[in-house]
Amino acid sequence: VFGPREEIVGYEDPHIQIVYATNSLLPFISFRCADKVEAAQLAELSVAATDVYDPVRRFAPADYAHSLQEVLDSAESSSFLPPGERVGGYTTASSVAADENAPFGQQA
Repeated sequence: VFGPREEIVGYEDPHIQIVYATNSLLPFISFRCADKVEAAQLAELSVAATDVYDPVRRFAPADYAHSLQEVLDSAESSSFLPPGERVGGYTTASSVAADENAPFGQQA
């Protein structure tokens, strides 16, 4: 996303956070940094600050959320039904008594 070296230039302590709604996988993308490097300092080094938002938007789905509240609202929606047809399932050892002598993953 940010070139071959994956660098973000012009910001101190940059952080990109991507949060997904658990049911629909609707993403919210945020960027924050501790501080911006001054333009004069970047000019002395003959570098420009990285445009963080444009490259991320190019890879984000068209329907990404514009606020964290949108993701939270989507996650709380009870109307979501995963697409497709269920083809299998499993249980965990805590939900079914397991035979200690049975091969891993097999029930007693």
